[in-house]
Amino acid sequence: MQKYANAVELLNSLIQAYPSNEFAKNCLQRASQRVEEQTTGAYDFAEMLKVSRGPYPQMDVADYIGPVKQQIDGLFATREITAGELLMCTRAFEFLYTSIDDCCVFYDSKTRMASNTGPLLLSRKIVQKLVSNPSYIPPFRKLPRPSRTIAGDFSDELIDGQPVIDDYLLTSILKPHIFAMPCVHGTEHNYTGIGWSLK
Repeated sequence: MQKYANAVELLNSLIQAYPSNEFAKNCLQRASQRVEEQTTGAYDFAEMLKVSRGPYPQMDVADYIGPVKQQIDGLFATREITAGELLMCTRAFEFLYTSIDDCCVFYDSKTRMASNTGPLLLSRKIVQKLVSNPSYIPPFRKLPRPSRTIAGDFSDELIDGQPVIDDYLLTSILKPHIFAMPCVHGTEHNYTGIGWSLK
C-alpha cells in the first residue's frame, strides 16, 4: 500500500501517548526510512545485496518512481537525466518461490498448453491478497490488458464482506506482467521464483 507517511504520522501519535513503547519506536524508524526511500530513492544497496544472498530473500523497501512516466509501451523520462541516476525501484506485488525438485506441470484446456504450476500458484496467492485487503484492487483496474477483447472489471461490491474476484480476468491481466527469476545462488538453495508487479 506504500502509505509510509501516514504510518509515520500514526506512530508519532502513538509514541506521544506511550513514550516507553519500544516496538512503536522501531516501527517509526523503519517507516521513516521507507519515506526517505520513497521520496529520494536513497536505498541501502549494501543491505539489499546482503538480504538477496540469503535463502528466500524478502526486501523491506519502499517503491521509488523517479523522473519517469509509465505508459503502455514503456518508461519515458520526464526531464533530462544523468548517467547512473536511479529512475525506478520497485518490488513485486507478490512473489512465489518454487522448489526446482518439486516441479509439476498442468494442462490448460482453454489455451491447450502445458506449463509449470508457478503462475497458477502465484495467481492463487494474489487472489488471497486481494480478498484479504480490497484496497489493492484499484491498481488492478489501471493495468493494461493484453487484448481489447477481455471484458469485465473488478467489482467494488462486497459479498459477505469480501470482494468478488474474477479469476479469469485476473489470470488474463496477470500474463503480460509476470516475470521469472532464477536462483542466483547456484545449487546452494535450489529454488526459482516468479513474481508479479503492479508497475
